[in-house]
Parts: sequence; C-alpha cells; structure tokens
Amino acid sequence: MNNVLVVIGKTRRKIYIPKERYKPIIRHNKMQNKLLEIQETLYKPDIILRSLKDEKVRDYYKHYK
Repeated sequence: MNNVLVVIGKTRRKIYIPKERYKPIIRHNKMQNKLLEIQETLYKPDIILRSLKDEKVRDYYKHYK
C-alpha cells in the first residue's frame, strides 16, 4: 500500500493516509497543496469526532482562516 502520509496523531495512534483515501481529499480545490495542513490537523486538531458511518473511524477537524 502506498501511503501519502503517516502521522502520529493527537491520540498517539499511527494514522495512515493511503493514495486511495488522499485522492478524494484533494479533489476539493481548497485542499490541493495542503499536505502540511492535513498533517497538522491530525497532530493538533481542534476537535475529534466519531464518524457517523463507522464507529472505528474518527474525523479530525481544524479551523483555518
């Protein structure tokens, strides 16, 4: 599996973002060339919520101006 990013997140878990998960993220124009911001969001999120679709998944959020 080709990972675009591997980060130790705020919860001290290793988070992998493989290419197939990264592609939908960068389809949003505002997210292109934002790999460092994605890494920071995983390391220092403003909030972490449990996914509504999968209880094993967490959604990480950070507000940027």
